[in-house]
Amino acid sequence: GGAGGGAGGGSAEGMGHLRVPEPAPLRELLELLTPRRALTLLVGPRPETRLEAPLQERWYGTPYGLQPVADEALTRLAEAAPHPDLRLPPPNPYVPDSFQLLEPPPPAAAAAAP
Repeated sequence: GGAGGGAGGGSAEGMGHLRVPEPAPLRELLELLTPRRALTLLVGPRPETRLEAPLQERWYGTPYGLQPVADEALTRLAEAAPHPDLRLPPPNPYVPDSFQLLEPPPPAAAAAAP
């Protein structure tokens, strides 16, 4: 079986084995997630956000504005310690650990099934 995708050209070989990602590329990706690379959106009524909205969206006419985040705020964000209440959720018991395909039952067992 090959890796083709057409009718009859694909194969389920290897489909039951998930590849574990290499840690180095994941680490490199995570290192790119910094406040300076983030796109931050602040949505809310203008009196509460205290931001100017000199631009207007073309279809609905919604006012909006664009402005950079101050360097000192970005520095504070980059140096901030993680909030102690933020953590990864517990493992989800409904996400399977294995995607191994099951073998079909023998023809005799399939015929006897209701």
